[in-house]
Amino acid sequence: MKSIKVIAILALALSATLTGCQNAQTEAPKAGADSAYPMDDSYPAWEPAYDTLDNSAYPIYPIDATQLTKVQNWVLAETRVNYQDQTPAKKTFQFMPDASYSLTTDGVTVEGEWTVDTISGVPMLILDRETDQSVSFEIVNLDSSIMTLQTHQDGTLIEELYRPAD
Repeated sequence: MKSIKVIAILALALSATLTGCQNAQTEAPKAGADSAYPMDDSYPAWEPAYDTLDNSAYPIYPIDATQLTKVQNWVLAETRVNYQDQTPAKKTFQFMPDASYSLTTDGVTVEGEWTVDTISGVPMLILDRETDQSVSFEIVNLDSSIMTLQTHQDGTLIEELYRPAD
């Protein structure tokens, strides 16, 4: 009997302690179309830890891929290998609006499909050849008067500057 009294006293003390620790809570308004959680100013407004106007850490490359098809023939005008000028080969690109292309180098024509990928942050021209090979170039510059492509082959930087054919 003595143990039951002790347990009852402990239970009563515990419930009194828990009841006394509760805050006076008000019922929060229900969320609707014109409200959001949290309703009060208990959380500070989010502020970025960096200057969002500084684009040096986040380069943006505006590329209008339709410029590829606006020029009927792109002719290689200049070539640089590891920043050294080289004599350009006879090379001509044709990009069609249906995403097909033809590349003629010294009389040999290769055909396939082209895409421009900007997901990585760097605009890439991807050429899928009919032989299931894929070649990609970084698009350094592209407008209606110039197309500059850059690629790396075996540790060598190759930059090609194309101009519209006359």
